Amino acid sequence: MEGVSFDKRGVLVCSGKPGFCNGDGPDDPINIQSTAAPGEPKRVAVASPDGKIAGFAEAIPFSIEASDKNCKPSVVRASPLAERVVARATGFSSLETLTVTTKSNDEGRTTENQAGRDGNWSGMLIVQLKGQSAGKTMLTVSGKSCTVSVTFPWGVGSNHPL
Repeated sequence: MEGVSFDKRGVLVCSGKPGFCNGDGPDDPINIQSTAAPGEPKRVAVASPDGKIAGFAEAIPFSIEASDKNCKPSVVRASPLAERVVARATGFSSLETLTVTTKSNDEGRTTENQAGRDGNWSGMLIVQLKGQSAGKTMLTVSGKSCTVSVTFPWGVGSNHPL
């Protein structure tokens, strides 16, 4: 799409000039419409014709997250049916030992992990249950001062847009 730029607030706008993107006038904000499943990221890139200037953005319209005190877990789809997700937890102490538990349908697993210097943790979760094509997984992250859980759907039917 030609004729777009960023205004002084950083909003993507249409120039309104003939032959370029259509808007209600100069500097009309561009509204990107999309459908999304829970936890599905939407990514947009804008680049100048010569490729020297570029901007990138990611949004998760229907985030999967929870919070307790300052701690917050979240899950972002890494595959269409959420058999692979990126799990993140923020708000813990620097280098704190964390207990990470996943429970998918009737199967569970617990591991010990360590928060980074910034108090954050992230990891890839893979949900593969023999003989099952769908379900829900609960991710629980526990530290010294808080325990937080979030549940997400995976498998057949989990990718229906909201």
